[in-house]
Amino acid sequence: LRPWSSGSLTLRSSDPGDPPLVDPNYLSDPRDLRYLIEGLRVARSLAGTSPLSGALRRELLPGPAATDDAAIAR
Repeated sequence: LRPWSSGSLTLRSSDPGDPPLVDPNYLSDPRDLRYLIEGLRVARSLAGTSPLSGALRRELLPGPAATDDAAIAR
C-alpha cells in the first residue's frame, strides 16, 4: 500500500479537453516486486486455511505452478 515506484502525470497539450498523459510506472522499483511476491505467498497461505479453502476453486494468476520467486514475477 506504500509503493516505492513512482509514476507521472503530465498535460498532453494546452487544451483542457485533452486527457492527461499517465505513466503509472508500476514495479519500476524492485522493492515493490519483492513485496508483491511476499503478499502473494501470504494470500496463498490464507487461502489454504478453513473456511476459505472450501470456498475457493483455484488460483487464476500466476497459477499454482508458479512456486519460486522468478515464476511468480513472470
